[in-house]
Amino acid sequence: MDWGTSEMVDPMTIVVDHLYQRHEKTELIQRIGSNFDPMLFGRPICFRRENQMRYCIDGQQRLAGAKAAGLRSVPVVSFEIV
Repeated sequence: MDWGTSEMVDPMTIVVDHLYQRHEKTELIQRIGSNFDPMLFGRPICFRRENQMRYCIDGQQRLAGAKAAGLRSVPVVSFEIV
């Protein structure tokens, strides 16, 4: 069973595809960004495609909050698409 790979990644490099993700919740993102707590962040889930880009499938609001907080490295779980 593949449990993914834990990585530290710049949140600015993670793509959120709005064709299948919800719209961003501005108030929630602002709250996360202004009161960032790593214990509540968890690990967003990403798929790495053949082009080596990571696409978020869970945790887009948390990633946007991390960007708003100015973080340059966040923990994620990545899965390779084969």
